Amino acid sequence: MSSYCQAPNVDLKRFYDDGVATRGSDGTIFAFNAVTIRVWDLLATPLEPEQIVEALLKEFAVEPEQCQRELAALLKQMVDERIVIQT
Repeated sequence: MSSYCQAPNVDLKRFYDDGVATRGSDGTIFAFNAVTIRVWDLLATPLEPEQIVEALLKEFAVEPEQCQRELAALLKQMVDERIVIQT
């Protein structure tokens, strides 16, 4: 099973419940909402998707299937944008 972690070249600035991440290699900016910030925080150490889903289900009112589906899409996007590393 794959695990995911933060890419080392990304800087996150928080603004209340939202944030802006900047990829250091080229300065590309990404807007993060509260859920994305929480996923980012969890990825400070490598985790498998199931571990992330388990944490999110404890903190957010969401159905397990929806959480899994939306997390998979978010992780794919973050990997494609090179702000998260898949191992």
